[in-house]
Amino acid sequence: MTHALILGNSHTVPLRHAWSALGEEHPRHRISFFAVPMPFFRFLRLNGRRFGAPTGRGERPRITEMAERLNGRADVDLSEFDLILLVGFVDRFKALSELMLGCDVDGLREVGAQSRLSPSAFQAICRTIAEGVLPVKFLARLSAGPVAVLEKSRPAETCVGSEDPRYRGWRGLAPDPRGIAAVLGAYSDVLASVLAERDISLIRQPGETIQPNGLTAARFSQGSINLAQGEPHGEDDHSHANAAYGEICLARILDFLDAAPTPALVTRH
Repeated sequence: MTHALILGNSHTVPLRHAWSALGEEHPRHRISFFAVPMPFFRFLRLNGRRFGAPTGRGERPRITEMAERLNGRADVDLSEFDLILLVGFVDRFKALSELMLGCDVDGLREVGAQSRLSPSAFQAICRTIAEGVLPVKFLARLSAGPVAVLEKSRPAETCVGSEDPRYRGWRGLAPDPRGIAAVLGAYSDVLASVLAERDISLIRQPGETIQPNGLTAARFSQGSINLAQGEPHGEDDHSHANAAYGEICLARILDFLDAAPTPALVTRH
């Protein structure tokens, strides 16, 4: 049996719901969760092989209470697991949307933007963006055992109707979505390569959840649930996914666990 830990923030909710509904159908694997919403997740600390609410001089009672309420414990011993799967880490979709708004990318998106990027220049920009996403120090300390990252879902297609300044780029791209999917796919390729250099696997966003315009289909955002309160997100939320999305991603995670040789996974320290 493979025991995996899904570690992350509010974006773990769809997976938790999916595992609660379908976990008994997969007795070869066991999945545990440890999640705290942003911005509180940033205050969690790695102490040896234990990860969770800070203690001692850095103690924050509110975060300790939240971790215990959401997970039944204030921290988790990472050495108990065969695989750590990170979920919900910071994306750079806003930066990519604004890049496409001002630049064509040769061979990927050519719509007459003011500037053009060669494939090599675009690859270099993507690498810089991808490396900026990674919590490098945290990942380095997790490296005693296998680590994977579930790619954060792209914004829902409903974001193009939002006045939120975070989606300005997507609003500007909406009239001509040609090539957006290709650009985002190329970025995912670079992210996977950057992670692989650190012996970390990337589990990509499932293709069936992505619209031709490159964004997440609205049906996978509707009815998403807030981690802290357990209530539905408002209509102005375009970044969280629902249980249907979680079920599709869970299937990909289980495929990943099935494909990984058991001896390669079990490298506890």
